[in-house]
Amino acid sequence: MSPQRAKRILRTLGWRYSDLMREMNRLARTSYKSGDVWKWFAGVRKVPLTVAIFLRLSVRIAILKRRLERQSGS
Repeated sequence: MSPQRAKRILRTLGWRYSDLMREMNRLARTSYKSGDVWKWFAGVRKVPLTVAIFLRLSVRIAILKRRLERQSGS
């Protein structure tokens, strides 16, 4: 995943870099630091596959939540 696409996903989810780092460390039990996240989005390093999968799944979860809210509100 390119850094630009990852940035677009973060913007769509309404997350900051620190939110991504916190969620990845909490759910995947990783130990990413802020410097790691900065390097991914600056293009110094590639975005790891685990982060790309996590972001794509987070988008799917957000879509499903929105659908459920819409259905329960009707």
